Amino acid sequence: MVRTFTPEDGIELREKQAAMRVAVVGLPAAGAAVRVERVGHLSKLGDSCRKICDYLLIVETEGRVQAVFVELKKTWTERKGPREQLRRSLPLLDYLRSVCEVEQGTALNGANIAVRYAIVFERFSQRLDKQGIRADPRGRTRQERHAGITVRTFIGTRVSFATLTGE
Repeated sequence: MVRTFTPEDGIELREKQAAMRVAVVGLPAAGAAVRVERVGHLSKLGDSCRKICDYLLIVETEGRVQAVFVELKKTWTERKGPREQLRRSLPLLDYLRSVCEVEQGTALNGANIAVRYAIVFERFSQRLDKQGIRADPRGRTRQERHAGITVRTFIGTRVSFATLTGE
């Protein structure tokens, strides 16, 4: 459920149903990746509560904690489904903070946690694109608002942590 990583190694996020792998590189510090579907109590909730994101990345640098909810999708879409999955994932962070407080006897100050939302698409469309390859990664990144949250989207299989956070 939880996998730690170092800045040197990065982390590979996997989505078995979509046969997808995404490498996250350029991490500013060591951290943890939580495979959200494996958090124990979620299976007891209704279907709408289980439609949440794939991963939660947690990185602490210089006394600041960054929490990035990540949804992996095979093909880019404008549908609201993936964005809604991200929005519904925020209570999970509160749950994990509470569990850590009970287990470790310490609590993270909520004011020090920067929460971000990102969707990583493997490709833009299912059809074969015969155009030349664009080298500028900024063309593959978008930022949009959805139901009160800012969602960053990226197309590719290798993404920097800074791209996911927008910093």
